[in-house]
Amino acid sequence: MKESFVALMLACIVGSCLAELTDKRAMTLLNRYGFSDGEPSTDSDIKRAIEDFQDFHSLEQTGELDKETKALLHMPRCGLPDVQDDGNGRRTKRFVTTPYKWDKFHLTWGILNYTTDLQLQVFNAALQFWSDDSALTFEYTADPTSVDIVISFVSGDHGDGYPFDGTDLAHAFLPVDVSDPISGDVHLNDAINLG
Repeated sequence: MKESFVALMLACIVGSCLAELTDKRAMTLLNRYGFSDGEPSTDSDIKRAIEDFQDFHSLEQTGELDKETKALLHMPRCGLPDVQDDGNGRRTKRFVTTPYKWDKFHLTWGILNYTTDLQLQVFNAALQFWSDDSALTFEYTADPTSVDIVISFVSGDHGDGYPFDGTDLAHAFLPVDVSDPISGDVHLNDAINLG
């Protein structure tokens, strides 16, 4: 019973997303997620951007904004691009192994704004999942100003260069430079009600 309720809710969510996604908005999202350089202007640019998105997400490459493509485009997701230019004019997947890693195994974390017991339980469980399968350990600290990972609930343009727009659930930053205050942080979109 619970599974069919969840399936029905997902169908309603996807159905409402399809109704709201205009072709112009789809083109904006294709650009934002790295499938075109700027807003596609010609029909062939638009078709290529759609085909690249479909190929990346293992959809049939129709070059059209069909129902499945629109559903995937408008699905709540990470707000960072799927693909990035590697500096040599080649586009690469963003989800690859990276040389960036923490320089220690015991990490502290905290929540910057409004913490509930439920949030603590959820984050503790998620971080325990990582601890169980890695050498990392995580320690919650009530004062998030001096932790390795700051989890914050923000919305819209929140100052990191990656504004949330309504479909983005969250984004996180690699521990590239520990002197950078945003390094390792997690931003969750406070405008989306998941409850």
